[in-house]
Amino acid sequence: MKIIKWLVGLCLFSIGLLVVYLTMLFDLNDFKPQIIEAVKKQTGRDLVISKDLSWTVFPNVGIEIEAVTLSNPSGFSIKNMVTIDKAVAEVAFMPLLSKEIEVIRLKLEGIDVNLVTRADGSSSLDGLSSKSNKSTKSDANESASESNNELNKLHINGIDISDTKLSIINEASNTKQVVQLNAFSVTEFDLGKEATLHFDFNADTGGIKVNSVGNSTIILAKDFNDLTLKQFKVETEVEGEPIPNKRIVHNLDSDIHVNLANKKVNLTLNNFKLADIVAKGEVYAEYGGRKPSVNVELEFNDIDLTPYMPKSVEDDTRSDNKIAVSKNADDSEPDLSVLSSVNAKINVTIKSIKAKNIETSNWVLNTSLTDGLLNLTKLSADLYEGSLLVTSSLDARKSLPQYAFSSELSNVKVRPLLTAAADLDVLAGTAEFHVKGSGQSLRPSKIKTAIKAKGNLRFSDGALYGVNIPLMVRNAKAKLTGGAGQEDTVRKTDFTSLSSDFNLVNGIFGLTNTKMISPLIRVSGQGNVNLVTEALNYRLETEIVASLEGQSSELKELSGVPIPLHIKGTITDPKVSLDTKALLNNKLDKEKDSLFKKFGF
Repeated sequence: MKIIKWLVGLCLFSIGLLVVYLTMLFDLNDFKPQIIEAVKKQTGRDLVISKDLSWTVFPNVGIEIEAVTLSNPSGFSIKNMVTIDKAVAEVAFMPLLSKEIEVIRLKLEGIDVNLVTRADGSSSLDGLSSKSNKSTKSDANESASESNNELNKLHINGIDISDTKLSIINEASNTKQVVQLNAFSVTEFDLGKEATLHFDFNADTGGIKVNSVGNSTIILAKDFNDLTLKQFKVETEVEGEPIPNKRIVHNLDSDIHVNLANKKVNLTLNNFKLADIVAKGEVYAEYGGRKPSVNVELEFNDIDLTPYMPKSVEDDTRSDNKIAVSKNADDSEPDLSVLSSVNAKINVTIKSIKAKNIETSNWVLNTSLTDGLLNLTKLSADLYEGSLLVTSSLDARKSLPQYAFSSELSNVKVRPLLTAAADLDVLAGTAEFHVKGSGQSLRPSKIKTAIKAKGNLRFSDGALYGVNIPLMVRNAKAKLTGGAGQEDTVRKTDFTSLSSDFNLVNGIFGLTNTKMISPLIRVSGQGNVNLVTEALNYRLETEIVASLEGQSSELKELSGVPIPLHIKGTITDPKVSLDTKALLNNKLDKEKDSLFKKFGF
C-alpha cells in the first residue's frame, strides 16, 4: 500500500516539476524571434505577434495568442493578408496520457483575411505554395502512419469562432466580395454522440447580399469514417437588384450523411422552400472515383413563375435592348467543359407550373449526363387538354457541340394556349405537332441558321382569326364586276381541317403542302418565314366549293377560280392582301376554258 502511495506521490511531484519548469523557466516568447524569422525566410512575409504568448499546463494544456498579423507581399495596397485578434486553445492534460483528447476551449475571434489580386495578376497567395512533391509524399505517409493510431476518445466542450471576415479583392476588375462569419459554434462534442452545431454568416458580392443562419445535430463516428448532420436547417435571405423582386428567402430542412471512408454523400431533403416553391427528395453522390457522380430525385409542388419573370416593356425599349445585347453579347461557343467533369442522373416531377397566364400540369423530367453527353430522355407535361413530349441530346465531347431534338404536341387546344402565351388571337382548333431536328454550334449568331429540322402540324375543327376569306372572295367578285366591296366586321374563317409540312434550313422556315378544308372554301399554299429578319412571304390560293348547297349566285360564279392571297409583313405584324392581277388572270382562264368546251374543244 505504501508503494502505491509513493508511486502516486512521485507522479504528482513530476507533474509539479514540469508545471514549474514550463510556466516559470520555459518562456514561449523566447521563440518569437525564431518563428518570425522562419516565416520571413519561407514566405518573404512579415509576421508580427504584438502581445506576449501565454500558456497553461495543468490541469489544462493551453496557449493564447493575441494581435497577430501576416503581411501581404511587398507593394500591395492592403498591408496585411491575415489579422488575428485572439486565438485560445486548451485541452485537458491528464486524458492525453491515455490517448484521449478533451478540448476544454477552442476560441477564435477577430480574424480578418484579405486576398488581393492585382491588375498584373499577382496575388496575396503568391509565395505560399506547398512543399515539394517529395516532402508532400513523405508527409502524407507520415500522416497515414499516424492515422493508424486511433484516439480512444475525443471530447470538445466547445468551439467558438466569431467576427471572421474574408475579403476577396480584384483590382483588375475593381470588385470586392466579402464573406463575414459572425458566429460558428459546436458544443459538447464526443465521437459517436450527438452535438449541436450553429452558424451565422453573411456575404456581399457587390450587387447581391446574402444572410444565412443554420443549426444542426452533428455526429462523427468513433472511427472517423462517418459524418452525419441531422435536421440540418438553414434559412437564407438574398437581396439585390438582379434578384426577382429584389429579395428572396430560402429554407432548407435536410439530413446529410457522409461516408468519409467510401467517399459517398446522401442528402435527404425533408423540405426545400425557395420563396413559394416547395420540394422534397433525395440527392446521392460519389466523389471517390475517376469523376464525381450524382443522382437526384426531386418532387415539386405547384410552381408559379410569374413573380420571377421579367416585366413587360414598351416596344421602343425592347428595340433598344436588342441593340444593346447585339453589341455587347459574347458571340463565341460556350464553354461546356463542365459537362465532362461529372456524371449525373436527374429525375424531377412537378405538380404544376404557371408562367403568367400559361398553366400546365404533371411535369416529368428525366435526364442523364455521361462523359460529356447530356440526354434529355423525357420531358412531358399536360397542357390545354393535350400533352407535350420532348426528347433531346447535347454532345459536348467535341470542340463544336452537336445537338438533336424531337418534340410532339397532341390534342392541344390552340386558341387558349396562344392567347395565354403571347396574347395572340389568330388561330383556334385542336393541334397535333411533330418535329425532329439537329444542329451544331451554339454561337448566338449562328444558332438560327445552324438548325435543321422537319415536321408537320395538323389542326382540326378550328378557325383563323384576323381574316375573313369568304368576305374577301365576295369583295373580289365585286372588283371583277365593278361593284363596291363590303366592310369586314367579322374577321374569322372557320375550317374543318388545316395542315402543313415544314422544314428549317439556313434560318429559313419553309411551309409546304398547306391545306385548309372548310364548308365553303378550300385553301392551299406555300411560302417561308425568315427567322433572322422575321419577314413573311407566303402565298395562299383559295377556291370556292362548287358543290356547296345554298351558296349565293355571286360565289357560284367564282366557283373553281383560284383566288390568290399574299401574306407579308413580319411575324408580329402580318399583312394579308388580295392578288387582284392573278385573280383576273385566273378568272379569264376559267372563262376561256368554258368557251372552248362550248365549241367542243
